[in-house]
Amino acid sequence: MDKGKGIFTQVLIFIGLIVLIVVANATPMFLIRFQGDLKGGVKWFLALAYTVIVAFLITWLWKWYQKGVDTDQAKQKMSWKDVGIILLFYLAGRVIAVVGTVINQLVSGNQMSMNDQTIFGLTAGLKEGFLPFTICFLLVIGIVAPIIEELVFRGLASQLLFSGGNKWLAAIVTSLIFGLLHATNLIEWIMYTGLGIVFYLAYARRRDIKDSILLHMINNIPPAILLAYTIFS
Repeated sequence: MDKGKGIFTQVLIFIGLIVLIVVANATPMFLIRFQGDLKGGVKWFLALAYTVIVAFLITWLWKWYQKGVDTDQAKQKMSWKDVGIILLFYLAGRVIAVVGTVINQLVSGNQMSMNDQTIFGLTAGLKEGFLPFTICFLLVIGIVAPIIEELVFRGLASQLLFSGGNKWLAAIVTSLIFGLLHATNLIEWIMYTGLGIVFYLAYARRRDIKDSILLHMINNIPPAILLAYTIFS
């Protein structure tokens, strides 16, 4: 009975962490959409407050994750070989993304996933809007989202829900949830689930969350740079 209560509590904690991720990632989009209704002083306050809160969130999640990491894992260094393997994982993720996007185009007629459409659909507001909001938005895509999503979906999820070490179950379950948060149809769900599994395998290879964070950043930074070029060119 106590074990059941413990698992239920851990699931609730994981759900709460997912809610935090969604709020942290979505807040810059809401700020950009409603920036026309805000005064200058309020905009500066919200941009600074968001930056401080996100910095606190990342620090808190990192310290929480580190409590569940043993001494040997904590001392691991990333070698050039590890970076090369991460790049191979990146290529695997690109294959999944390209194939998924092509199938999605054929079935739905959409040129990109709804997640990407939402991001690039804000271009006009980003070009003409409040610069700190734009910077926050770009940093979320390239830096913040990879860190907090990996800490929660790969790191803390493994510690909270899969401490028994069933890696494949952990990879499938966490990736299905990860995919669900990024998708609006079945094809996108499968595509993002596949990407989630690639991220999980990068983490599970050495049980080092820095590997999957780097992989996720490598995956996200190019679109962030492309979006920045579109905005500022």
